[in-house]
Amino acid sequence: MAQDRNIELMNLIRSCENIIKRTRQNSEQTSHGHGRIIGAIYKNDGINQSELADVLEIRPQSLTRALAQLEEDGLIKRKRAENDRRNVTVHITEKGMERHDRFDEMRIERANRIFDCLDERQKDELYQLLSQVVETYCRKEKGDK
Repeated sequence: MAQDRNIELMNLIRSCENIIKRTRQNSEQTSHGHGRIIGAIYKNDGINQSELADVLEIRPQSLTRALAQLEEDGLIKRKRAENDRRNVTVHITEKGMERHDRFDEMRIERANRIFDCLDERQKDELYQLLSQVVETYCRKEKGDK
């Protein structure tokens, strides 16, 4: 039955999510969300705070709270524009760059540990299939057919 297989696939994806979460535990004090924020700032140093919220697809209020914590920890700096005090840009600090590099190393190590059971052909095939699911779902979500 196609429906049964779809449910089985959803359950497998959920299990994969749980594996990724478990491998993330004990790896770093900073939360995963903070790691994503640091990564986005690393790639877009000096980005406007509202643009950063868009890039991360999170509410500006949630981002403001997270940025306050990251700033308190010395990982980022926020700067207000002199001509428009509402315009805030976000910059990564040296400490933030070091944390980003550690996150990258841990992410690579986790990915290797999770996917080392697959050969390169299987990884390519899995990548293609998951990409197709994501792209199709996103198109449907936007109302495209």
